[in-house]
Amino acid sequence: MKSKRLIWLSSLLVILLVVALWQFWPKSKKSNKDQGLIGTEEIKDFGEVESKKESPPQAPLPSQAPPTTAPVSAPPPSSLLVKAPDRLSVAEGSSFYLQGFQVTYQGKNKLVYDWKLIKGPSDKIEWVKLPESPSELQILIGNLSEKTDFVISLKVSDGVQEAEDRVTLTGVPAKLKLVQQLGGELLDLQALGDQWLALWGRSLQLYSNQGSLIQRAQLDFVPQALFVPQPATLKEFLVQDKQGDWYWIQLGEEGIQSQRQLPMLGNKVSYLKSLNLRGKPYALARLPEGVELWNFEDARKPKLKNSLKISLDPQARLALWEQSLFVVGEQEIQVYELTSSRLLASLPSGGSPQDLQIISWKQKNYLALSIGQDRTGQARQDYGLQLFEISTDGRLGSARRLPLKEPMESFLWLANGYFVFNFANLPSKAFDFNFTEKSISLPSLSALGPYPQLWRSSYINQIQVWLRGASALALINLSDLKGELLETHSSVDEVLWLKAQGDTDLWLGEKRSGTYTLKLLSQADLSLKQAWSLAGELRNLVVFKKQALILSHGEEEKATLGSIALISPVTSNASQASQELQAPSKKLSWLPGEWGSSLSDKQIMAWDLDFKETQQKQNLAVAVSASPSGGDQEGVLFWSQKAGDDLNKLLVQDLSEQSQLLNQSGAKNLSLSQDGRALIVAAGLNGLVVFDLERLQVVTRLSFGEAWSVSRVEISPTGNLVLASIVELATGRTVLKLFSINPDLRLEEYANLGDLPSWQSHQTWENSSWALTYDDYYLFLPKRGGKLEVYNLSLPTKPFAIAELNLGSEVLSVTLAKQFKEVFVALGKDGLAKLNFGF
Repeated sequence: MKSKRLIWLSSLLVILLVVALWQFWPKSKKSNKDQGLIGTEEIKDFGEVESKKESPPQAPLPSQAPPTTAPVSAPPPSSLLVKAPDRLSVAEGSSFYLQGFQVTYQGKNKLVYDWKLIKGPSDKIEWVKLPESPSELQILIGNLSEKTDFVISLKVSDGVQEAEDRVTLTGVPAKLKLVQQLGGELLDLQALGDQWLALWGRSLQLYSNQGSLIQRAQLDFVPQALFVPQPATLKEFLVQDKQGDWYWIQLGEEGIQSQRQLPMLGNKVSYLKSLNLRGKPYALARLPEGVELWNFEDARKPKLKNSLKISLDPQARLALWEQSLFVVGEQEIQVYELTSSRLLASLPSGGSPQDLQIISWKQKNYLALSIGQDRTGQARQDYGLQLFEISTDGRLGSARRLPLKEPMESFLWLANGYFVFNFANLPSKAFDFNFTEKSISLPSLSALGPYPQLWRSSYINQIQVWLRGASALALINLSDLKGELLETHSSVDEVLWLKAQGDTDLWLGEKRSGTYTLKLLSQADLSLKQAWSLAGELRNLVVFKKQALILSHGEEEKATLGSIALISPVTSNASQASQELQAPSKKLSWLPGEWGSSLSDKQIMAWDLDFKETQQKQNLAVAVSASPSGGDQEGVLFWSQKAGDDLNKLLVQDLSEQSQLLNQSGAKNLSLSQDGRALIVAAGLNGLVVFDLERLQVVTRLSFGEAWSVSRVEISPTGNLVLASIVELATGRTVLKLFSINPDLRLEEYANLGDLPSWQSHQTWENSSWALTYDDYYLFLPKRGGKLEVYNLSLPTKPFAIAELNLGSEVLSVTLAKQFKEVFVALGKDGLAKLNFGF
């Protein structure tokens, strides 16, 4: 018992000792929690809150002190490191080499690369090639509707250690879209209620019955025919594309409101003519194997009513009156009963038919037929108008004839006793129905196009007449049979050259009736600002600051090289559009001493021009040729002056004292480098020739054999690329070659791009003109068949197409604006197109 008591007392003493030690332990040794700290503030007795800086960490308790062993040195850095590039952007549809990953390794083990997609839609990215080298990863970005981020990681391992880094790749949509087309062929004009609809190029243009333009809507396909059901109570109509397919289109206030294809019509219907049978809208459809009658009460869903299987001459004209179908051919007129396909009658047509109409006059109906140029090879000249009275049973009576001395193209019945006739080589005239000698000549209509004939006529009422030509539309008032021109709507003609200037202006080189015009347009709406007439054929224009330096072709009979002119716009007032060229110009009717001074035995031409300004100087080069009796002499005239000098001073001086002659056979096209060091000449069969402008010597010649001719060349904006098109003379096949240009001005071939438009199809313009972005990254290249393709040149040795648009017309020139988001294209006779490049 005594031992137990001692144990209990000893335990109690230990407990009391512990309690005593706890009570007398210093407060500084207590925890922060016991000290009442709240962040960096201490609460005082008076309730105030005082800001307090955190004290430096106190020395650890003896029990927490680090061991006293010798310090251990840090482990050596890993010999394997991966560094990813910064954020990258790439266009959709790009087969892209993801370069920029850097792998540092000091070991000897074989590295294993592991690529992974960390973020982004996996169905929009494809691993085309997973290489052993990180600099050659090839991926393919799919079609995108919006910007999309892909996070890609690269993990590298040598079996012992690993390293990883990742990059964000932004894929962006890249689509070419047609925004507006100005010009092109005026295909058709038809009534739409009390308004008029013109199919002009790729646009549908709605006009009031007074001739003012109400609305323009852009088609997204290449059209070839227009059809409007009658009576037109809504703004709906049919348009046929180049493939023969028909589309129902409804026009709204903002353009095309609805559009749908009509597969029931197929693509064999080459002709639709509106008819009104028993108060309902019908259409007569022409096919290779016969004629069909379609009900168009619902234009979105036309219904086949009847089909007539007959053999039709390709030149035959068709007309329908009630149930009688008139088929007018080169030799005869056949009358069929449409419902039974029974042949009712046949009689001579009297000549090659040009136009056909059913007219009503004094309670009688007539089949009116115009006779024009003979198409049978018989040299018939029985021109004029023939009228056949239609009997109540649908047959034709004898012909009443108005003989004319000139072949007719078409005619129009005015419904007030007069016809308007369109002739091939004479002004249009109005004749009265009684066929007297009284006739009315219409006003001068030179704006309708390069040819005097009018293609077709229609009418609004008894006193107003619409006339359409190749590139214009006119409204004429025939009140009291006095021809008065009310309204003319003209468009651009044959557009050959385009150059954008900044983000506001567009320079346009145009050909019309053999004459050439330079126009300044607004990029925003393609409206005309100014225009200048040129004396000769426009060969090239270079935009310089707010001016345009132009070169026009020489005249052989006058033995002149041509004309260089500096155009300086002074106003944006459209009323100045027809002013003559007033800017200073210098006729190059001279030759440097090397070619002698006699011009009498020479044919002299200027072919191409280029101008570049560096920080130190301005360089101007013109490719010229002379053909004296002793043989051809060709080369480049080269001028250079200080940067900032007025170009006008150069052009008004005696150029022969300022120029250098660089002899080079076959020189037809050239390009100056941006840094002023190099001039590259496309020298035909002599290949590519590079001149060093500091020494004025040839440093490089590249020939492609006797079968190939170099037709066009360009040094890229950065000076790192050279683009040259070469032509196979036997076939006209054209290929674009890409080269690098080294510091010593040597050329090294990168790649070839084929399928360019044939050289033989261009006549004056040797080959299509491409456009390259300022950073050499994207190439806008015309291709065969009216296509425009965009190539990614991020790896010049492996260019790849990322976008394509079929414009349906041969592309002659391309220029870029607004950081290449807007693309302008010259389409020759089909005018001018404005595209968006969504990127």
